Amino acid sequence: MMQWRQSGSAWIGGSSDHQPEWVVCWLHGLGATGAEFKPVIEALSYQWQASVEWHVLQAPDRPVTLHGGRVMPAWYDLYGLSENATQDVVGIQAAAQNLQHWCQAQLDRGLQSRQIILIGFSQGGALALYTALTMPMTLGAVVGLSTYLPLTDQLSQAVVTQSAPICLMHGDQDPLIPSSAATATHTHLKQLTQGAVDLFWYPMGHTVCPEQIDRLIQWLRALSPREA
Repeated sequence: MMQWRQSGSAWIGGSSDHQPEWVVCWLHGLGATGAEFKPVIEALSYQWQASVEWHVLQAPDRPVTLHGGRVMPAWYDLYGLSENATQDVVGIQAAAQNLQHWCQAQLDRGLQSRQIILIGFSQGGALALYTALTMPMTLGAVVGLSTYLPLTDQLSQAVVTQSAPICLMHGDQDPLIPSSAATATHTHLKQLTQGAVDLFWYPMGHTVCPEQIDRLIQWLRALSPREA
């Protein structure tokens, strides 16, 4: 059983090494809590068999327009689920800046940027992807589960230098983020980034399935080890 400790609003578990091989930031979806993903993370960690420190961040509570202003954990406001829905530009950028600060804190403790992995589900995945594409450092990897790429018009006008491998996983029966959004995200990322972008499909809705976790473990194991 993985040992967890709380630091502010985040949960930290896994390797007790001062400088682990990898440090992974996990971002939950809208209305959820990071703690809900602890069993998934523990399964990943057990089978990955690498020195990994997991940081499970918690989004602040805020009113969400999509849900009538109800207050819930959210990385930014959400106005709608359609492709043409208005997006919370200020909120997305602020959340990305906070995540970049978290990444910088890992560098300040002596880690390299290529040892950092961002993994996010749904809205958390959108934040992970957007942050990776708007930051100056090259990460070890980015994983987006049942998610989409926000602010694509803005990103298409920016200079993107991210070359980390990206893994997208999506359910072909997702009622919230349709398969067309996943396909469009895959296309945008291949055009914008300089690294490999994989897209894997699963017969599921807006969730996580065991087959997906098994594939993700294989994908993570194939990442290059950190530089000496």
